[in-house]
Amino acid sequence: MAVNVEAERKLASLSDEMQAMARTLRTKDQTIQESTVKIQLMERRLETVKKQADAIVELENELIKARKQERTYEEAMEQLHSDLDALEQDNAKLKTLTAGQERQSACICYKTPTGCRLLTRCLAPGPQQVELESVPVEGSLETFQLFEQVCGKLLAFHATYVFSLD
Repeated sequence: MAVNVEAERKLASLSDEMQAMARTLRTKDQTIQESTVKIQLMERRLETVKKQADAIVELENELIKARKQERTYEEAMEQLHSDLDALEQDNAKLKTLTAGQERQSACICYKTPTGCRLLTRCLAPGPQQVELESVPVEGSLETFQLFEQVCGKLLAFHATYVFSLD
């Protein structure tokens, strides 16, 4: 019986060892499963962070483009303001030059054997009362009629008379 007691003790010892190893194995298996879940969760978070980083980079690029466009618009606005100021100064100069002067215009359209001619005449008080400009135009009767219409509109604008010679 001594052999059986010794064998039973050894069997019990090995059985306890095997149960401890099984517990350790279950604990390690559970730890591995928990680690796998944590890794999957971290991978999802990493994907989300990558998407957010890509979105941030895209937004930064759009912001850079918007700032460049803003600078372009500011430069254009500055140029337009300077042009406006220059035109206002020119307008003021012209108003002072023409203050008190009435201006009359006459426009004459006539046919010649070589085509139509447009003669404009500007009458203004002062030393240079007459400015003449003769513009030869080749064309047909339609061209002549168009010139007559243009002259009529110019004279209506300046409230003067139209003379036509045949």
